[in-house]
Amino acid sequence: LSPTHTVGNYLSASQVYGVVVGRPPTGESVTTAAVSYTCGFYHIPVISTHSRDSAFSNKNIHLSLLRTVPPYSQQADVWVHLLKELQYRQVILLHSSDGDGRALYT
Repeated sequence: LSPTHTVGNYLSASQVYGVVVGRPPTGESVTTAAVSYTCGFYHIPVISTHSRDSAFSNKNIHLSLLRTVPPYSQQADVWVHLLKELQYRQVILLHSSDGDGRALYT
């Protein structure tokens, strides 16, 4: 609730026409979800440069969020289609141990 409150305070104190959300520095408490929820309430468009989680595809919750990258689920569909097209039967998946890599693995 605190990140949403922070975003709400900023929006109420200024005239905002749109918000661009990038990857926050380490330790930042304001998340893409908080920005999206709050800006959706005020009908302010949000552009996210990094949010790939499929949860952000729900337009009932994230009313005005536009992503510049596809969700992981669409990326996985492309990979599966490519593997089928190439008739691969065995695949080794290498991934990083950061948040993005773990999201691809699960």
